[in-house]
Amino acid sequence: MPTLAFRFPGGRYHATPWGRHVNEGAVEWPPSPWRLLRALISAGYTRLQWQNDLPDQAALLIEQLAACVPAYRLPLTSSAHTRHYMPVRSGRKEKKALIFDTFLLINPDDTLLVHYPCRLDKNQRLLLEQLLVHLDYLGRSESWVGASLCKEEIEPDDTWCRPEGNLLPGGDQVSLLIPVSAKEYLKWRADALTHAVNESEEQRGKKLTKAQRKRIEDIYPADLAACLCSDTADLQKRGWSQPPGSRKILYSRPSGVQERRPVIHLGGFRPAENVTCALLALSGDNISGSMRPLFNRCLPQAEAIHMALLSRLDNNQPCPSLKGRDASTGRPLTGHGHIHHIPLDLDNDHRIDHYLLYAPMGFDQNARQAIQSVRQTYSRKIPRIIVSCCGMGSLDDVRRQVRSRSGMSLQVLGTSKIWESLTPFIAPLHMKKAGRKNDLRDQISGALAMRSLPEPAGITALKRPPGFFRFVRNRKDRDKQPPGTYPWKLRVVFNEPVTGPVVLGYGSHFGLGLFIPIHD
Repeated sequence: MPTLAFRFPGGRYHATPWGRHVNEGAVEWPPSPWRLLRALISAGYTRLQWQNDLPDQAALLIEQLAACVPAYRLPLTSSAHTRHYMPVRSGRKEKKALIFDTFLLINPDDTLLVHYPCRLDKNQRLLLEQLLVHLDYLGRSESWVGASLCKEEIEPDDTWCRPEGNLLPGGDQVSLLIPVSAKEYLKWRADALTHAVNESEEQRGKKLTKAQRKRIEDIYPADLAACLCSDTADLQKRGWSQPPGSRKILYSRPSGVQERRPVIHLGGFRPAENVTCALLALSGDNISGSMRPLFNRCLPQAEAIHMALLSRLDNNQPCPSLKGRDASTGRPLTGHGHIHHIPLDLDNDHRIDHYLLYAPMGFDQNARQAIQSVRQTYSRKIPRIIVSCCGMGSLDDVRRQVRSRSGMSLQVLGTSKIWESLTPFIAPLHMKKAGRKNDLRDQISGALAMRSLPEPAGITALKRPPGFFRFVRNRKDRDKQPPGTYPWKLRVVFNEPVTGPVVLGYGSHFGLGLFIPIHD
């Protein structure tokens, strides 16, 4: 009997129950069987390249799972919410709508188990395992998920959340949406169609034409798989207050699986302990939200994000990872352990769509709260950019999530012996002739040593593309200007593989001197 395992590496779960408004603050927990089956089908269409109707093997799997009622082993959670104003545009006018975003906080190391009391053959288990591996999120897209199929046989006990009539001591009841069996739905559909056609013919006083009968049949999906594949907006447009092929059932949820404590601010957010990076998504402030900053403006945009982060801190609030200063003495930190703003162009349109915030020393609670609370950046001569935090974690978390969502690896976090400049390298010191102190090789070697990277085996200055001269290469603060802003494009070769990110030189904390791996 299959048992599904779900982990939430982002530490949070967003899902609004059917029939509830997002501003009601309700979270569907545990995830309903209806939601789970729709997520599996979605993974098949988006990642396994299913076309049109479900493949026969997939239809059999879905019918098997829909015919039984699963049980849940729930991890400990606590509820939290944020509230913010979203811009609502009407022509050139803009209004502000207050949005409550309610979610559950979950330890990324804890696991949600879902046990289905049914038997699957070898091919069905293999397909189910493939679908689970390709699940990116469960609920809303902010709910990053890592799913798998348990290999060992698991038998639910009294501590599991199950659809039993008697309420467990100290527990409560929760209503979940579950699918009916495929046979039940076909019988119900035939009866409902007959009733609808007869009622329509009585009102008209004559038999329906084929076209009129077809319009009535289109209201009722052909089978259970079609019900699960139906878009929610289409169902509501056709007048369904609840998805056809579904029913609600009461589950007994054990006590102690959800803490009821008020969370006033994001200080209650507890991501993984080893948080060294955060991923920010950028969107423009125009009507379509598509006008993002050009990639050659990575430095001023990074400075704008950095100022927005610092504005979320009190003047006396210690935060070495963001301020770059020792919490006790106030002196600048050495070793480049504080925050780096690494620009990303994931859709290859030469515009920045994400920033990877990376701090080798790790983000403390104050830094995490500041990153979570930033909503926009605005600076003189820089358009306003809407910012949202996609998630936090380690470099491995980012690599895994980007690969699972896009099917591609993140270049700047790759591994190779050869690295080339993606953004210009700006020498931090006066450049001397080759063979003298502070020549090009000397400055590169010193920058690598400060970041605990190995001595390079070779450094080559490559022909600069014309776009390198279009990069903004001066920071806003005149006291922090380099001796020169000559844009170098370099190739650095190591004797052993090096794992990114590799950022060197002046402005390396703000997007300059960024390297990408080259594979021969």
